[in-house]
Amino acid sequence: MPLCVDRERRPNAGSRMAKLLNEEEEDEFYTKVYGGFSEEADDLDYESESSVEDSVDSDFDVDGEAEDDKDESDDDDGDEEGKSRKRPRSSRVVTKAYTEPKRAKTTDGKATAPKTTQSTVPSTGTKTKSDESSASLQADATSEPRTFRRSTLRATAQSEAARRKAATTQDTAVRRKAMLAEIAQRKNVPEVRRLTQEELLAEAKLTEEINRRSLARYQRLEVEKKKARIQKTVHSAPMIRYHSFTVPNIDEQPDLYGVSVDRDTSTIRAGPIIENPSARCTRNLITFADLSCLQASLPRTATPLPEPGKPAPVPPRPRRHVRICPISGLPARYVDPVTLTPYANLAAFRVLRRLYAIHLETNTPAIDLLREYRNG
Repeated sequence: MPLCVDRERRPNAGSRMAKLLNEEEEDEFYTKVYGGFSEEADDLDYESESSVEDSVDSDFDVDGEAEDDKDESDDDDGDEEGKSRKRPRSSRVVTKAYTEPKRAKTTDGKATAPKTTQSTVPSTGTKTKSDESSASLQADATSEPRTFRRSTLRATAQSEAARRKAATTQDTAVRRKAMLAEIAQRKNVPEVRRLTQEELLAEAKLTEEINRRSLARYQRLEVEKKKARIQKTVHSAPMIRYHSFTVPNIDEQPDLYGVSVDRDTSTIRAGPIIENPSARCTRNLITFADLSCLQASLPRTATPLPEPGKPAPVPPRPRRHVRICPISGLPARYVDPVTLTPYANLAAFRVLRRLYAIHLETNTPAIDLLREYRNG
């Protein structure tokens, strides 16, 4: 059996409870929920039970005062033990904090308690049981608001989370609406809506066709860029090259020879003596690509020497080969540097370039294109 049941209740038990309740911070729950629980000065709807006067027997009162003096002297010694054994008083303490009104059972017990004390002095066991019941009721009354506070905090957290979620959803909707409006303005349409799967597939096919046309146009532009580049002309005709260089001048040195003896082998050597080794002379050479080029470059007839007092005869010129324009049939005065085709005028040049462009795009032989142009 625990000691707190056998021990008698101290009269000063719960004396510090009022200070603790006064120092406790007020919760928003008691000022906002259900219109608030603030006390009013003239509240006619509620009457506190603490206004009932307690009638105590004179003998019991004297004994209580003696116990008060005794317990106050022992309060410092057993402070730690007293805190664990404190029980709230049966009489209510008026504080600023909100407290629940007592239940009906507590009222009946209080109303009957003074009557029994007036008739007879209660025994120690009866007093302990009544104090024990009042302490449990007071503990229940003080512990209930804490439960409400935890639930209030939980409800507040839930409401705050719901509010944030709603704000986030609203913000997302606003941003989505602004984005759709921007897309509609960019596409120059009154409204943009979410497309269905069939519409998305149709739009994908249209985009694919647009991309293919764009790729074909890009490739055509690349071909035109390659045409416009300055191509280095490669000459395939035979060429005659002229070379000019210097060599040591040996021919103009005097014909002097010297003799040298090798001591090891006793060999006698003779050689020319070069007085000026740094002397150099120029040599000019003409080279031909092949023998046919050399023969074509030589004159066909020997030019006779001029007679004294007469001008030198003019050698006969070779007959000039006349080129014909394949477009107009006229004598060609120019040569296209790209196709190396002779042409007569500007119109023929434009026709040549157009046929060349068709040849690049279709890979049709140039002779077929020229024949088709002449026939058609």
